Amino acid sequence: MNRAWVLLEIGAAWEIEKRIVAMLDKVAPHELPDVLVPYKAVDLNNFGEYVNELLQRARRDELT
Repeated sequence: MNRAWVLLEIGAAWEIEKRIVAMLDKVAPHELPDVLVPYKAVDLNNFGEYVNELLQRARRDELT
């Protein structure tokens, strides 16, 4: 998180309007850079829960 390339990649993704999802490993959400606060963060300790959430959202999108 404290590396310059992290903010560089975030800025590049934001500029080309790519979806940003922070994957947290040994980092708490409150430790994220301010620029990431508005985005969904995924704790790798709860990755299975996140995958289930993605599947549910994908199924909803199929129905619309």
